[in-house]
Amino acid sequence: MAETRIDQPSAREITPGPHEAKPPPARRRRPPAARVALMHGAYLVGAGLWPILDLRSFMVATGPKLEGWLPKGVGACMALGSHLTYLTPAFAHVSSSCNASAR
Repeated sequence: MAETRIDQPSAREITPGPHEAKPPPARRRRPPAARVALMHGAYLVGAGLWPILDLRSFMVATGPKLEGWLPKGVGACMALGSHLTYLTPAFAHVSSSCNASAR
């Protein structure tokens, strides 16, 4: 058996593997469930703030209300609760229970 020295080049050319050939991603992409949760949270924040910011246009779109404090209160609760839905996928992993309930 012939021995080769370490400083001699090998007969075949070394090609990079599939992970070494790809450049690293510029930024991490969010999984589809996180993107859906972000869009849903943004929609709910906007829908919750709408009666607080402009009650007159809200009543034109949804119909007359007897008391103005109720849509504003529900909108505030909706905006606050959905704000957490909006921020959770941005900073954390979407849990498997959320994925199961979305199906």
